[in-house]
Amino acid sequence: MKKLNLKKSWLAAGIAGIVFLFGANAAFAGISVKPTVIEKVMDSGKSESDYYTLTNDGDVKLTVRIEAEDWMARLFGRPDDMKVEDWLKIEPKEITLDPKQTVKIKYTVTTPKIFLNEKVAQVFFRYQEAEYLEARVGVIFYLTPKGRETLSAEMTSFSAKQAKKEDGTPVFRLSVVIKNDSNFHIRTPGFAEIYDKAQGKVVKTLDVNRVPGIYGGRSFEFDYEFPNEVIPEGDYQVTLKLNYGSVYGKNIFMEKTADLEFEKEPAKP
Repeated sequence: MKKLNLKKSWLAAGIAGIVFLFGANAAFAGISVKPTVIEKVMDSGKSESDYYTLTNDGDVKLTVRIEAEDWMARLFGRPDDMKVEDWLKIEPKEITLDPKQTVKIKYTVTTPKIFLNEKVAQVFFRYQEAEYLEARVGVIFYLTPKGRETLSAEMTSFSAKQAKKEDGTPVFRLSVVIKNDSNFHIRTPGFAEIYDKAQGKVVKTLDVNRVPGIYGGRSFEFDYEFPNEVIPEGDYQVTLKLNYGSVYGKNIFMEKTADLEFEKEPAKP
């Protein structure tokens, strides 16, 4: 199974279902929320409504409070020019659920008349089981202006290494830094080609399809790992090709090539 190792997890737009737990007995109660990621692309001056599905997965009655936070302030250190409650309304803001009960929570998103840049919110579902036990589940909400997208991104760094984990498990690791100069978040699925210089051909292609969302105006660094994937020692080049969007229906790829490094075994005493 492939593993995505997020080095700056607080920046991952595609990180869905963030959970913050306080207290020692959190396992006795819990909730789930669907969808964990909402990505809306809308014209200015429009309004749409839909629903979250909220389930009490635990064995005790829970009261859940719902609130949305402006994630632009967290990302860029300054609030958005529009308060989140003015473009994203959620009702009800508080609800009590019996054990195993599922309910629908309505949200309505309304775009401003002048809508130029993406808006990002984190919607938190808070619940409390006991006096000193509080938890919250956060799900991400992206709102992008339709027809206003400015698409620009690049890989600023890339390396490939055949290595071993601490427990000795072999792992093929791709390390990449992506700079997103777009005015909206992007996702970058793609693939890596391993080229054997001695044979003069590509000997393996690996899918890179579990990637985070990368916010506009941000750089993001992550490792993409393939446990138990072993490339025999030799002379290879690895080319990483990532799709970061489309123009006129045609996918656009960024790519970068690096020599494959082989981690050296530590010298024996």
